[in-house]
Amino acid sequence: MTQAATPEPVRKRYRLRPSGCCDLPRVVHLTDAEAAPGLASGMLQPLPDLPPTNVPETPRSPS
Repeated sequence: MTQAATPEPVRKRYRLRPSGCCDLPRVVHLTDAEAAPGLASGMLQPLPDLPPTNVPETPRSPS
């Protein structure tokens, strides 16, 4: 019997506020469950999701 693979939880972008004077804010990717304690304590700030970036194709040089 084969079990269906459970989908990975969706990770969203959050800004992690610095905890010390010398730390810089950084962006982390967390699931809703992982982010809940940080959001409640004010350590995390939700960021909008970025649209997928379209990488332009590089023109090929004639060979």
